[in-house]
Amino acid sequence: MNDTVRHGAIPSGIDRRHFLRFGAMGLGGAALLGACGKGNGIGGGSGTSSSTASAAGLPSAPAVHNVATAKKYAGTTVATDIPGFGTEMSTTEQLAKQFEAETGIKIKTVPLPKSTSDAYAADQRLLAANQSSPDVLLVDLIYPPALAQYLLDLKGHLTEAEIKLSYPNLIAVNTIDSRLVAYPWYGGFGRLYYRTDLLEKYGFSKPPETWTELTSMATKIQAGEQKANKAFAGYVFQGNAYEGLTCNALEWVASYNGGTFIDGTSVSVDNPSAIAALKLAQSWVGKISPTGVTTFTEDETHSAFGAGNAAFMRNWEYAEDLQKGSNVAGKFAVAPLPAGTGAGATTAAAAGGWAVAINKNSQNAEAAVEWLRYLTSPEAQAYRAINSADVPAQPAVAAMAEVQAALPALKQKVVPFARPTQIGAQYNEASTIIFQAVNAMLRGSNVESGVKKMAGDLRELIG
Repeated sequence: MNDTVRHGAIPSGIDRRHFLRFGAMGLGGAALLGACGKGNGIGGGSGTSSSTASAAGLPSAPAVHNVATAKKYAGTTVATDIPGFGTEMSTTEQLAKQFEAETGIKIKTVPLPKSTSDAYAADQRLLAANQSSPDVLLVDLIYPPALAQYLLDLKGHLTEAEIKLSYPNLIAVNTIDSRLVAYPWYGGFGRLYYRTDLLEKYGFSKPPETWTELTSMATKIQAGEQKANKAFAGYVFQGNAYEGLTCNALEWVASYNGGTFIDGTSVSVDNPSAIAALKLAQSWVGKISPTGVTTFTEDETHSAFGAGNAAFMRNWEYAEDLQKGSNVAGKFAVAPLPAGTGAGATTAAAAGGWAVAINKNSQNAEAAVEWLRYLTSPEAQAYRAINSADVPAQPAVAAMAEVQAALPALKQKVVPFARPTQIGAQYNEASTIIFQAVNAMLRGSNVESGVKKMAGDLRELIG
């Protein structure tokens, strides 16, 4: 998300101390789990039809299935969050144009900040101040417990049939005190992107299976490529102090069998496996990763890899959009993230996802509901999956042949780990403690003392 793309309590029946082994496809009753400014409106009542391709070269958005109901609110203006960059932003703008053209409801788009944490903080401020705009919010799946009191209960606004289109566990994640406060939009897992041409050039037959292998391979490739391109890096990831780094750090620590920072109700991060994982990550900075990686969000990693300036990249499935017109189109593939080393080591992918919610103080709630119904519809989710590589939050859409062709990573098995959202509304504070501590380690602070302080701060927080 892109997790630059704002996540919730883990559903009952899932052991929070262990991972669930499932793939992004073929989940059956399981589901993807919660795994980041202000902009001008695109509509303004222009009435421009999107029957032709957009400036970004996108095909027409699908027809509005709920047009008859939505037309009742023609002339209303709905302010809506949209992703803040890339093809995710472009496809959502196309959907907004189509909806506006068919329904007469004016859509004002509000691009999210690049940082998930900044997006959450902005939402929390405006909602706590009882602001009525934006009407429609995009919420990272970790945040419903903290924001639920400010969000409209969608039960009674959406039909049971519409609700049942999504994965049951995702509905459970977004249901707080029996209120459905957000509707799942898309999900995903952390993935490893790698340059197939460069692996072949430097004598590697397959992507790395462990983080130590990645370190070795990235070192060799970087040394060779920097002879002609000084900006080239072996590995780029999300190292800025925000939610995205919590996801990366979770993957490193969990892959070394170091837990998930808080396991159940106990802080668990102060253990040798977690320290080993974080020391390895620290060793990358200034060697196989640029020193500036400590300021990178998904956007910067996406840009660096897409420009041909990195051999490996950690990102979400949406980065598959680099196959369309980037410098590395046709030259990369996607694999599960590497495993750690030592007893109990495994691959580990942070589970991410986003949902659509309505501000309880919206003055245009009825029109906002109609926009939500279109934005999260099977047709719209398929459109975004095919054109911006976002993993659908509906199993029937994820099973479509066209979607699987656009997102080949859906066929790969992953070992997902949920962030410690069982602590509910305290999660944002806990994540802040984690990403600030890990960012300091990446910038050179002592890992052992940093982990000790992080653990103490987390214990003080959760009691």
